[in-house]
Amino acid sequence: MDIGENSDEWARDWRKRFVRRVFGIALCHYLAWLVLGGLLFLFAALPVEGAVDWIILPLTDLRSWIGFPRGFWRSLWFSEYTPRFLNFFVAILTSLSWGLVYAIWKFLRVDGPLLRTVNDK
Repeated sequence: MDIGENSDEWARDWRKRFVRRVFGIALCHYLAWLVLGGLLFLFAALPVEGAVDWIILPLTDLRSWIGFPRGFWRSLWFSEYTPRFLNFFVAILTSLSWGLVYAIWKFLRVDGPLLRTVNDK
């Protein structure tokens, strides 16, 4: 699409793609979070003889890595008591944070101003 002639159409299309990327990656992140939690529960429920630490430890590290914004968002709560709705809200906010990071990275890499200036010539 030529940016110079249809700048409003380009901006509208770009905003749609940006929002779709944010929510798409947020949904994938949330599903990955749930699957990793389920796998950890499954492997932790195995008997001691069948415990596979070489699987549990990397999964735990991966789950803590993709959930690190969760600790930050929970630290903003001013009380030791955490209401039930806050846990769900923080999970959604963490997933949206990762979606936003990915969408910004994708914008800078693919749709960004550098690409626009190259295409304008």
